[in-house]
Amino acid sequence: MVDVALLAVWLLFMAVLIAMPFTPDERYATWPFWLLAFQYWTFGIPFFTGFLFILTDVRVLRRAAPRLRLLQGARLRILGIALVVVGVIAVGVTMAIANAMGLPTGS
Repeated sequence: MVDVALLAVWLLFMAVLIAMPFTPDERYATWPFWLLAFQYWTFGIPFFTGFLFILTDVRVLRRAAPRLRLLQGARLRILGIALVVVGVIAVGVTMAIANAMGLPTGS
């Protein structure tokens, strides 16, 4: 049941992340669309997917898809941690690009 709730929250986050570049807030209003899309999609999608992989009960997934080797052992957790790290690095890259372009990045 917890996995279903995690999946529902993840789907909500994905919907918001996909929509965010189309309606930027005041802080990012001067940013070009491509940079906003890069920021939200390269950060948010791997970051939240990584946390989904870390928090998901692997036993349920093993029963649902026993042939997927990715779900065996600690591989799913390692993949989740790697995706979170990729998301954090993507934020740094995006902010560096924005700074180089002279765009506001502060809060």
